[in-house]
Amino acid sequence: MTLKALVGAMLLVGALSVSAAVADPFYSIESKAPQTIESFYSPRICNVLKSWPPADIPAAPESGNPLWMRGVRKAGDDSYVGVEKRMLIHAPLAKVTALMKDFDHYKDRITDLKKVEVLSHDGNRLVTKWETKSPVFFVPNTKYELVWTIDESQASRAVFRFQLRQSNHLKASDTLIVLEAKGDATLLTTFDFFQLDLGVVGAFATVKKVWTKSFEGLYHGDIALKAQLEHPDWSARQIDKEAERLLDQNPVDHLEYTSNEAFTAETPVAKVSAAAVPAPKSM
Repeated sequence: MTLKALVGAMLLVGALSVSAAVADPFYSIESKAPQTIESFYSPRICNVLKSWPPADIPAAPESGNPLWMRGVRKAGDDSYVGVEKRMLIHAPLAKVTALMKDFDHYKDRITDLKKVEVLSHDGNRLVTKWETKSPVFFVPNTKYELVWTIDESQASRAVFRFQLRQSNHLKASDTLIVLEAKGDATLLTTFDFFQLDLGVVGAFATVKKVWTKSFEGLYHGDIALKAQLEHPDWSARQIDKEAERLLDQNPVDHLEYTSNEAFTAETPVAKVSAAAVPAPKSM
Protein backbone atom coordinates (compact mmCIF):
# COMPACT_ATOMS: atom_id res chain seq x y z
CA MET A 1 0.00 0.00 0.00
CA THR A 2 1.34 3.42 -0.93
CA LEU A 3 1.73 6.17 1.66
CA LYS A 4 -1.14 8.08 0.02
CA ALA A 5 -3.45 5.04 0.17
CA LEU A 6 -2.46 4.38 3.80
CA VAL A 7 -3.23 7.95 4.83
CA GLY A 8 -6.56 7.76 2.99
CA ALA A 9 -7.50 4.54 4.76
CA MET A 10 -6.59 6.04 8.14
CA LEU A 11 -8.70 9.11 7.46
CA LEU A 12 -11.66 6.90 6.44
CA VAL A 13 -11.41 4.85 9.62
CA GLY A 14 -11.20 8.03 11.67
CA ALA A 15 -14.25 9.50 9.96
CA LEU A 16 -16.25 6.33 10.57
CA SER A 17 -15.21 6.31 14.23
CA VAL A 18 -16.29 9.92 14.70
CA SER A 19 -19.58 9.22 12.90
CA ALA A 20 -20.29 6.25 15.17
CA ALA A 21 -19.42 8.29 18.26
CA VAL A 22 -21.87 11.08 17.45
CA ALA A 23 -24.70 8.91 16.11
CA ASP A 24 -28.08 9.89 17.49
CA PRO A 25 -29.38 7.58 20.22
CA PHE A 26 -32.48 5.48 19.61
CA TYR A 27 -34.92 5.08 22.49
CA SER A 28 -37.43 2.25 22.69
CA ILE A 29 -41.11 3.19 22.67
CA GLU A 30 -41.56 1.00 25.77
CA SER A 31 -38.84 2.70 27.80
CA LYS A 32 -39.74 5.20 30.50
CA ALA A 33 -38.45 8.66 29.64
CA PRO A 34 -36.39 10.34 32.39
CA GLN A 35 -38.18 12.72 34.77
CA THR A 36 -41.64 11.66 33.58
CA ILE A 37 -44.58 10.86 35.83
CA GLU A 38 -45.22 7.14 36.25
CA SER A 39 -48.98 6.56 36.05
CA PHE A 40 -51.29 3.57 36.18
CA TYR A 41 -51.11 3.26 32.37
CA SER A 42 -47.40 4.03 31.88
CA PRO A 43 -46.17 0.41 32.17
CA ARG A 44 -49.27 -0.96 30.38
CA ILE A 45 -50.05 1.26 27.41
CA CYS A 46 -47.47 -0.32 25.07
CA ASN A 47 -48.79 -3.86 25.66
CA VAL A 48 -51.16 -3.27 22.77
CA LEU A 49 -48.20 -3.39 20.38
CA LYS A 50 -47.37 -6.97 21.39
CA SER A 51 -50.38 -8.37 19.57
CA TRP A 52 -51.38 -5.96 16.86
CA PRO A 53 -54.02 -5.12 15.67
CA PRO A 54 -56.45 -4.75 18.60
CA ALA A 55 -59.27 -7.30 18.43
CA ASP A 56 -62.16 -5.09 19.50
CA ILE A 57 -61.43 -1.90 17.51
CA PRO A 58 -63.01 -1.56 14.04
CA ALA A 59 -60.63 -2.04 11.12
CA ALA A 60 -61.69 1.42 9.89
CA PRO A 61 -64.64 3.71 10.62
CA GLU A 62 -67.66 2.29 8.79
CA SER A 63 -70.34 4.91 9.39
CA GLY A 64 -70.62 8.48 8.15
CA ASN A 65 -68.51 9.55 11.13
CA PRO A 66 -64.85 9.57 9.97
CA LEU A 67 -63.53 9.19 13.54
CA TRP A 68 -64.35 6.15 15.69
CA MET A 69 -64.09 6.91 19.42
CA ARG A 70 -64.76 4.97 22.61
CA GLY A 71 -64.40 6.15 26.17
CA VAL A 72 -62.39 4.06 28.65
CA ARG A 73 -63.24 4.29 32.34
CA LYS A 74 -61.02 3.29 35.26
CA ALA A 75 -63.15 1.60 37.91
CA GLY A 76 -63.72 3.88 40.89
CA ASP A 77 -61.80 6.83 39.46
CA ASP A 78 -63.51 9.11 36.94
CA SER A 79 -60.71 11.65 37.26
CA TYR A 80 -58.92 9.38 34.77
CA VAL A 81 -60.18 10.19 31.26
CA GLY A 82 -59.51 7.45 28.71
CA VAL A 83 -60.27 7.22 25.01
CA GLU A 84 -59.53 4.90 22.08
CA LYS A 85 -59.72 6.36 18.57
CA ARG A 86 -59.33 5.25 14.97
CA MET A 87 -59.46 7.24 11.74
CA LEU A 88 -58.46 6.78 8.09
CA ILE A 89 -56.55 9.71 6.61
CA HIS A 90 -56.34 9.98 2.83
CA ALA A 91 -52.68 10.99 2.78
CA PRO A 92 -49.46 8.93 2.69
CA LEU A 93 -47.76 7.89 5.91
CA ALA A 94 -44.73 10.14 5.30
CA LYS A 95 -46.91 13.25 5.06
CA VAL A 96 -48.86 12.35 8.20
CA THR A 97 -45.73 11.78 10.29
CA ALA A 98 -44.17 14.98 8.93
CA LEU A 99 -47.21 17.04 9.94
CA MET A 100 -47.31 15.38 13.36
CA LYS A 101 -43.78 16.69 13.94
CA ASP A 102 -44.44 20.15 12.47
CA PHE A 103 -44.90 22.10 15.71
CA ASP A 104 -45.06 25.46 13.91
CA HIS A 105 -48.47 24.59 12.46
CA TYR A 106 -50.25 22.94 15.40
CA LYS A 107 -52.22 26.14 16.02
CA ASP A 108 -53.73 25.78 12.54
CA ARG A 109 -55.80 22.84 13.73
CA ILE A 110 -55.99 23.06 17.54
CA THR A 111 -58.06 26.14 18.27
CA ASP A 112 -57.55 25.94 22.04
CA LEU A 113 -53.76 25.76 21.74
CA LYS A 114 -52.07 28.89 23.03
CA LYS A 115 -48.42 27.87 22.81
CA VAL A 116 -46.18 24.95 21.87
CA GLU A 117 -42.40 24.75 21.74
CA VAL A 118 -39.66 22.13 21.59
CA LEU A 119 -37.40 22.38 24.65
CA SER A 120 -34.88 19.72 23.64
CA HIS A 121 -34.24 17.05 20.99
CA ASP A 122 -32.20 13.90 21.58
CA GLY A 123 -32.29 11.24 18.85
CA ASN A 124 -35.89 10.05 18.48
CA ARG A 125 -36.97 11.75 21.71
CA LEU A 126 -38.20 15.33 22.16
CA VAL A 127 -39.27 17.37 25.18
CA THR A 128 -42.19 19.67 24.31
CA LYS A 129 -43.97 22.43 26.23
CA TRP A 130 -47.68 23.17 25.74
CA GLU A 131 -50.33 25.61 26.91
CA THR A 132 -54.01 25.05 26.08
CA LYS A 133 -57.17 26.97 26.87
CA SER A 134 -59.04 25.54 29.84
CA PRO A 135 -62.27 23.71 28.89
CA VAL A 136 -63.91 25.23 31.98
CA PHE A 137 -64.56 28.95 32.51
CA PHE A 138 -62.68 30.57 35.43
CA VAL A 139 -60.05 27.80 35.46
CA PRO A 140 -56.54 28.88 34.35
CA ASN A 141 -55.07 27.51 31.13
CA THR A 142 -53.56 24.03 31.26
CA LYS A 143 -49.77 24.04 31.00
CA TYR A 144 -47.74 20.88 30.62
CA GLU A 145 -44.53 19.33 29.31
CA LEU A 146 -44.53 16.09 27.32
CA VAL A 147 -41.68 13.80 26.36
CA TRP A 148 -42.24 12.43 22.84
CA THR A 149 -40.64 9.17 21.72
CA ILE A 150 -41.02 8.41 17.99
CA ASP A 151 -40.30 5.04 16.38
CA GLU A 152 -40.11 5.11 12.58
CA SER A 153 -37.98 1.97 12.27
CA GLN A 154 -40.64 0.17 10.18
CA ALA A 155 -41.28 1.46 6.67
CA SER A 156 -45.04 0.93 6.89
CA ARG A 157 -45.62 2.07 10.46
CA ALA A 158 -44.75 4.93 12.81
CA VAL A 159 -45.40 4.92 16.55
CA PHE A 160 -45.58 8.01 18.76
CA ARG A 161 -45.59 7.86 22.56
CA PHE A 162 -46.17 10.86 24.83
CA GLN A 163 -45.28 10.85 28.54
CA LEU A 164 -46.05 13.67 31.00
CA ARG A 165 -43.16 15.46 32.67
CA GLN A 166 -45.07 18.16 34.57
CA SER A 167 -48.37 20.08 34.54
CA ASN A 168 -50.49 22.46 36.59
CA HIS A 169 -53.78 20.56 36.03
CA LEU A 170 -52.82 17.06 34.94
CA LYS A 171 -51.74 14.43 37.44
CA ALA A 172 -50.82 11.97 34.71
CA SER A 173 -50.95 11.60 30.93
CA ASP A 174 -50.03 8.73 28.60
CA THR A 175 -50.65 8.59 24.85
CA LEU A 176 -49.81 6.00 22.22
CA ILE A 177 -50.41 6.74 18.51
CA VAL A 178 -49.92 4.12 15.79
CA LEU A 179 -49.83 5.23 12.15
CA GLU A 180 -50.05 2.50 9.50
CA ALA A 181 -49.61 2.82 5.75
CA LYS A 182 -52.70 1.64 3.84
CA GLY A 183 -51.72 2.21 0.22
CA ASP A 184 -51.83 5.98 -0.33
CA ALA A 185 -53.78 6.42 2.93
CA THR A 186 -52.82 6.19 6.62
CA LEU A 187 -54.74 4.49 9.43
CA LEU A 188 -54.41 6.34 12.73
CA THR A 189 -55.08 4.52 16.03
CA THR A 190 -54.79 6.31 19.37
CA PHE A 191 -54.89 5.30 23.03
CA ASP A 192 -55.08 8.37 25.25
CA PHE A 193 -55.28 8.45 29.06
CA PHE A 194 -54.97 11.46 31.31
CA GLN A 195 -55.79 12.06 34.97
CA LEU A 196 -57.21 15.45 35.86
CA ASP A 197 -56.81 17.30 39.12
CA LEU A 198 -60.53 17.48 39.91
CA GLY A 199 -59.75 19.44 43.04
CA VAL A 200 -59.17 22.39 40.71
CA VAL A 201 -61.46 21.60 37.78
CA GLY A 202 -64.21 19.96 39.83
CA ALA A 203 -64.97 23.20 41.63
CA PHE A 204 -66.42 24.59 38.40
CA ALA A 205 -67.69 21.57 36.44
CA THR A 206 -69.19 18.11 36.81
CA VAL A 207 -67.14 15.04 35.92
CA LYS A 208 -69.43 14.39 32.96
CA LYS A 209 -68.84 17.89 31.61
CA VAL A 210 -65.09 17.50 31.96
CA TRP A 211 -65.19 14.21 30.01
CA THR A 212 -67.47 15.72 27.34
CA LYS A 213 -65.30 18.81 26.85
CA SER A 214 -62.17 16.67 26.74
CA PHE A 215 -63.66 14.39 24.08
CA GLU A 216 -64.86 17.35 22.02
CA GLY A 217 -61.34 18.76 22.03
CA LEU A 218 -59.84 15.41 21.01
CA TYR A 219 -62.41 14.93 18.25
CA HIS A 220 -61.84 18.44 16.91
CA GLY A 221 -58.07 17.98 16.91
CA ASP A 222 -58.12 14.68 15.01
CA ILE A 223 -60.62 15.85 12.40
CA ALA A 224 -58.58 19.03 11.93
CA LEU A 225 -55.47 16.89 11.36
CA LYS A 226 -57.34 14.88 8.73
CA ALA A 227 -58.66 18.04 7.03
CA GLN A 228 -55.26 19.70 7.00
CA LEU A 229 -53.69 16.67 5.32
CA GLU A 230 -56.48 16.02 2.83
CA HIS A 231 -56.98 19.71 1.97
CA PRO A 232 -53.53 21.36 2.19
CA ASP A 233 -54.91 24.45 0.46
CA TRP A 234 -57.46 25.13 3.23
CA SER A 235 -57.00 27.99 5.65
CA ALA A 236 -57.02 27.52 9.42
CA ARG A 237 -60.57 28.92 9.43
CA GLN A 238 -61.77 26.36 6.87
CA ILE A 239 -60.15 23.51 8.85
CA ASP A 240 -61.82 24.69 12.04
CA LYS A 241 -65.23 24.98 10.35
CA GLU A 242 -64.98 21.44 8.98
CA ALA A 243 -64.06 20.05 12.41
CA GLU A 244 -66.95 21.94 14.03
CA ARG A 245 -69.37 20.74 11.33
CA LEU A 246 -68.51 17.08 11.87
CA LEU A 247 -68.54 17.47 15.65
CA ASP A 248 -72.06 18.92 15.43
CA GLN A 249 -73.13 15.94 13.30
CA ASN A 250 -71.46 13.42 15.61
CA PRO A 251 -71.82 14.64 19.22
CA VAL A 252 -69.59 12.89 21.73
CA ASP A 253 -72.51 12.61 24.19
CA HIS A 254 -73.48 9.35 22.49
CA LEU A 255 -70.11 7.60 22.72
CA GLU A 256 -69.86 4.04 23.91
CA TYR A 257 -67.76 3.38 27.01
CA THR A 258 -65.72 0.39 28.08
CA SER A 259 -63.82 -0.56 31.22
CA ASN A 260 -60.04 -0.53 31.34
CA GLU A 261 -60.04 -4.29 31.91
CA ALA A 262 -57.92 -4.83 28.81
CA PHE A 263 -55.14 -2.71 30.35
CA THR A 264 -55.16 -4.56 33.66
CA ALA A 265 -55.14 -8.10 32.23
CA GLU A 266 -51.96 -10.11 31.90
CA THR A 267 -53.07 -11.17 28.41
CA PRO A 268 -51.87 -8.73 25.70
CA VAL A 269 -54.39 -5.95 25.22
CA ALA A 270 -55.25 -6.86 21.63
CA LYS A 271 -56.61 -10.26 22.70
CA VAL A 272 -58.97 -8.91 25.37
CA SER A 273 -62.40 -7.41 24.72
CA ALA A 274 -63.32 -5.25 27.71
CA ALA A 275 -66.88 -5.05 28.95
CA ALA A 276 -69.15 -2.11 28.10
CA VAL A 277 -69.85 0.29 30.96
CA PRO A 278 -72.13 3.33 31.38
CA ALA A 279 -70.91 6.88 30.79
CA PRO A 280 -69.63 8.93 33.75
CA LYS A 281 -72.45 10.65 35.65
CA SER A 282 -72.73 14.22 36.83
CA MET A 283 -71.60 14.82 40.40
